[in-house]
Amino acid sequence: MTRLTSILFLLFAALPLWGQFKYVSKTPSRLYIPYREGNLWGYCDTLGQVLLPPRYDSVGFYDGWYCEGAVFKQDGLYGVLDYDFEEIITGYDASPGLPVKNDRYAIVTKKSRVGVVNTDNLAFIPIEFDSVSFEYLDFWNIVTRQNGKFGLYGRYGELRAIPQFDEVLPAYYFQEVYKLAGMVGRKKDTWYHIHADGKQTVVTTLTRRASRQPVVDKKQFDATHRDKISPAEKRQLESLEPELKSKYGISKILYNRVVGFSGGRYEYVLVQQNKKVALLNINSGNIHSAFFDDIIEMIGNGFDEVREVMEGEEVGQNQHPKYPSEVLLVREGKKYGMVTPKGQEVLPFVYDGFSEISDQTIVTHQKNKKGIIHLLTHYPPLPCRYDDIRYHKGLPVNKLWNFAIYQVSTNGRTGYVGENGVEYFKDK
Repeated sequence: MTRLTSILFLLFAALPLWGQFKYVSKTPSRLYIPYREGNLWGYCDTLGQVLLPPRYDSVGFYDGWYCEGAVFKQDGLYGVLDYDFEEIITGYDASPGLPVKNDRYAIVTKKSRVGVVNTDNLAFIPIEFDSVSFEYLDFWNIVTRQNGKFGLYGRYGELRAIPQFDEVLPAYYFQEVYKLAGMVGRKKDTWYHIHADGKQTVVTTLTRRASRQPVVDKKQFDATHRDKISPAEKRQLESLEPELKSKYGISKILYNRVVGFSGGRYEYVLVQQNKKVALLNINSGNIHSAFFDDIIEMIGNGFDEVREVMEGEEVGQNQHPKYPSEVLLVREGKKYGMVTPKGQEVLPFVYDGFSEISDQTIVTHQKNKKGIIHLLTHYPPLPCRYDDIRYHKGLPVNKLWNFAIYQVSTNGRTGYVGENGVEYFKDK
């Protein structure tokens, strides 16, 4: 994601939802939200106005940019609804695997056999396999598996190979055949290029194409690097300890307390002074914050750049993001709040704690209940009134702006709540 794209995403994510959305039939919008009354489910909009009165045992979300329906369950069987809430696929034993946009097929299960049906509920690929999967890299091959062997169908249901291969992979993966259409399949030690018409040609040599190394995301980095700095960084900070002690009265550098993830690494460690702690920049060795009883995390959300874009577009002041570009989650006494690094209060010290902290959302705790702070919205935090709450998904208002949906649990029941605080459920 480019820097400009990131800024635009934050810009649109931060803007409020001013009014009611207009729904257009068959338009991928993802703004249909599962709505529960008692034990039954239907759909509502972002303001909680009912679009489909609850009548199903369960319903799923419409993944509008990617597929053409939503899964429902009724009387133990599964099907698919279209955007007019018509049941276009019905009567299967497991939740259908939905296709991508413009190819209105679904992977279905009946009596432990798997196949593909179209939106007329007609078999597109026979329901007789152990598994079926779509391969989208090259001409939408559909891979079937039966008794440990793999076969192929084409995008329009044409049979290319009965299950006979020990392995099938896209031709794109291999240097010798990557420009060719179709797939490659292995029978024991022999590889075959499988053409679109089903013809098989022996390939004597196959070499895997080089691929880029995956980018390590924050969650993955946290799992392996939490509370760690490099030996070189630690030696550099140790050399600063005498100066820090004389200049700031620092009694200790807390090397096991690393916070402030940015650019693939942590930026700060905590330093202690008179039982209070502040942030120490790992690179510069400068004290970065005021002193608090404890600092849980520092979050940088890039809102300064967003404000520059907004001011350039002459966006009104009332549409500016709610939170500053850097915030700290801190403790003073027994209560937790949100402040700027210099100590200016952003959210009051009313919380009993924070958990599940990310650069977008923070779960808050108060009197054994949970709420949530969403950093990429203009709306206020959701109050602590739920037994459990977690970010579930974003519903695209457009390609740059997602509306956050949270899954909540209260009194043993689950439901959804929007970032605007509207509850999409009603307990009878």
